[in-house]
Amino acid sequence: MLLDLSKERAQTLVELKDAIEKITTVPTEYEVKGTKKFVKENTIKILESYVQLLEENKDSLHLACDYELITKPFIEEFELKFPQLFQPIRIALTGGTQAPSVYDIIAILGVEETKRRINNAINMNFGREA
Repeated sequence: MLLDLSKERAQTLVELKDAIEKITTVPTEYEVKGTKKFVKENTIKILESYVQLLEENKDSLHLACDYELITKPFIEEFELKFPQLFQPIRIALTGGTQAPSVYDIIAILGVEETKRRINNAINMNFGREA
């Protein structure tokens, strides 16, 4: 799955390697432009609630479509637009705003690694000054 997902965005072997590393490497810093644009005052609370949702459903989450089934009602409940949730998650998981589908990334990483990366981004305040 990771290779297929990465091949879609790569035209060379170097680009393929970079695409795979973007998903498999834990980010230690976050894209400044993306965090300024997508990480707002209420983002941390939303992400904390999403992490809780993942925890509550972890036994039934395996494929990208499983994550989609729980995420769409979450977005409706919080009256969000997709980028309000997905861009902060994408930044937390990969460090940047340019990456494959969030559902696919989460399915590749799994619930525990996804929660760990989101919580790490929250704890680091996405690299922004407090």
